[in-house]
Amino acid sequence: MDLIHFAIPGFILLITAEVIFSAVEKRDLYETKDAASSIAMGLGNVIIGLFTKAVIFLIYSAAYEFRFFTLDASLWWVWALCFFADDLTYYWFHRSSHEIRYFWASHVVHHSSRRYNLSTALRQTWTGNLSGAFLFWIWMPLLGFHPAMVMAMQSISLLYQFWIHTEAIHKLPRPLEYVLNTPSHHRVHHSSEIKYLDRNHGGVLIIWDRLFGTFQPEEERPVYGLTVNIETYNPLRIATHEWAAIWRDLRRARTWKEAWMYVFGAPGWDRDGNGKTAKALRSSVSPPPLLLPAYRLSKNNPRHFAFTKTIVHLITKKFVQRRDIMENKANNKHVRPTESELEILTILWERGASTVREVHEILEKQKEAGYTTTLKLMQIMHEKGLLQRDASAKTHIYEAAVPKEETQAQLLNKMIDTVFSGSASQLVLQALGGHRSSREELDRIREYLNEIDKKQS
Repeated sequence: MDLIHFAIPGFILLITAEVIFSAVEKRDLYETKDAASSIAMGLGNVIIGLFTKAVIFLIYSAAYEFRFFTLDASLWWVWALCFFADDLTYYWFHRSSHEIRYFWASHVVHHSSRRYNLSTALRQTWTGNLSGAFLFWIWMPLLGFHPAMVMAMQSISLLYQFWIHTEAIHKLPRPLEYVLNTPSHHRVHHSSEIKYLDRNHGGVLIIWDRLFGTFQPEEERPVYGLTVNIETYNPLRIATHEWAAIWRDLRRARTWKEAWMYVFGAPGWDRDGNGKTAKALRSSVSPPPLLLPAYRLSKNNPRHFAFTKTIVHLITKKFVQRRDIMENKANNKHVRPTESELEILTILWERGASTVREVHEILEKQKEAGYTTTLKLMQIMHEKGLLQRDASAKTHIYEAAVPKEETQAQLLNKMIDTVFSGSASQLVLQALGGHRSSREELDRIREYLNEIDKKQS
């Protein structure tokens, strides 16, 4: 019998305790429909696993017949070796499940909740074993680990990962945070924010992420869910929505290469180059790490590359951030907002600090705007330094990080440069010939443009 089955009463007890904690502390960690769909996904996973795990055991047993060694399960060091082998395998399986759409189609289920609590740990795939994910571990029985040992270690890893799906625990002591996958590290993994995407793939240990360059510490409270949320609590849709999307994309593929990329490319890939892969999203809001000489030299040496890449990333990350901040301060300017970003800034200038929900409600009165679109735009603005966020608040509260007068001056200068070729006098003539501006507004424009003319002359 699977070890997971024995743990089900413990799951129920701990979820109940967390619900009580949430109610007493008024943390709003649970939503009834969301938790119910997570539990339904977990029950479906257990039922399907009764059949698929029996088949997997037979496949592992067949591979075990061709083993290179026979590793005695009665020896403690064999179990220790099996633990590290399983955890390293899980890291690469988990990372592949985020970087290859075929595996993401099953794994996306686990990330589809916009809540992060113990019930989210039960939101498991129905198609993972059917799609062949178990083959990542096939090398272990071939090496000499008994199939029962391999599958027991897989269950132990999943049992460990249950308790880290919580916001009730902030951080563990620093030595444990450095070695183990903790609630803090896994909250980052479940975030839909750009800088947190595809980070912290470890199972029990976080050292693999540190070694292979995918580690990201928790710097502010994450926003959970997908980059484009599915807006459903239907377990069947949750389980199959990405497979359905793959099928739709395959039907419109024009070449075999496009068909291959729609299935085995990165999630979000699109033939027109307009896709939103994690790499594309990340590069759109932050500069790449500096290529230091050591990084370039080690790139030709696979043995040293992963280690050097991690070290260089840690060194340059803070340097790049500091450099950009200092350049902006030296030039006394911020990034110029787009039209959509300006609408959000205008709301925050008038209201002051506000939640995403409050901003979205105001935007909806002005134009059709989806909540997810508003959320993502505000996250991007936060990355660009246009907004600042209160990381200590239980809900995500944003406020404008740029002064209103500076932004208005930037936009007016842009209009002068692009529309009127830098001629302030032309803009005055255009403004005076209009009928929408009041006399006071025209006077202010004239005074501002006179100042610009004096500086240019």
